[in-house]
Amino acid sequence: MPSPTRRLRVEEKEEPSIFLVGDQKQSVYGWRDARVEVVNTATKYLMNIRPKGGRQLHIRQSFRSRPALLHFLNDVFSGVPKEKEDVRWAFRYRKSDHFPVLESDDHDLTVGLAIAPTRARAASAVGDDIVRLLQENAYQPKDIAICFRSRTHYRVYEDALAQRGVPTYVYRGLGFYDSPEVRDIQALIRYLANPISELRAAEVLRSRFIGFSDTGLSLIAHQHRRRAKETPLLHLLKQAIPPETLPPTIPSEDHAIITNILPKVTAWLDIADQIPPS
Repeated sequence: MPSPTRRLRVEEKEEPSIFLVGDQKQSVYGWRDARVEVVNTATKYLMNIRPKGGRQLHIRQSFRSRPALLHFLNDVFSGVPKEKEDVRWAFRYRKSDHFPVLESDDHDLTVGLAIAPTRARAASAVGDDIVRLLQENAYQPKDIAICFRSRTHYRVYEDALAQRGVPTYVYRGLGFYDSPEVRDIQALIRYLANPISELRAAEVLRSRFIGFSDTGLSLIAHQHRRRAKETPLLHLLKQAIPPETLPPTIPSEDHAIITNILPKVTAWLDIADQIPPS
């Protein structure tokens, strides 16, 4: 008996369809490793499969662009060569690509360009302009957003705004891996993956899983390195340092951690060796 899928195809007498959804204009930025030549090549291939039945559709209206921004960018890049045959993947705007955009309000918008010798200077210029907007117009901090191509340098701008008293919030999709909770989990995983590293031991000792103080770590490291122990923090985690040899001036909270929490670390290492990575 034929399968339901096969029977449906026979009854409908239609060939299967292939959909290719892409955005040539955005792929030129390399988002998620997108390559505009892949869209072009795949489109030509699919159109050749069914020359008479294939259709290529385009969105004719933009819901996100603003005229002032588009005019500014077109002016900036007007000097870029329009034709270069040796670059087969180049995306060229045609007349059909200049579709209308939605007008959301009647504000007179101005687009500026921050040019500076360093990223910090550029961030300062952006910060000054945001302060001006907040002071001169009916804007609130929640009305302003800074978009980044990647999260590599966003902290420079965050610091510049903080210096000017402008409150900021990093969208979790961007600052998720910099949040304290995630950094603590990373510290623990790094140590479990490399339990012979003094640096990884220091990270996990300072994390909130253990919470050892900087003062306590500094005293232990200084005292035991004088005794020719090159990895005192590793010895501390593995409880290889006798309690009576610990510096007498370490905080009482650290003594409690040594007694109550550090014994669990050995169990964590045993579990890490038994559970396969998922």
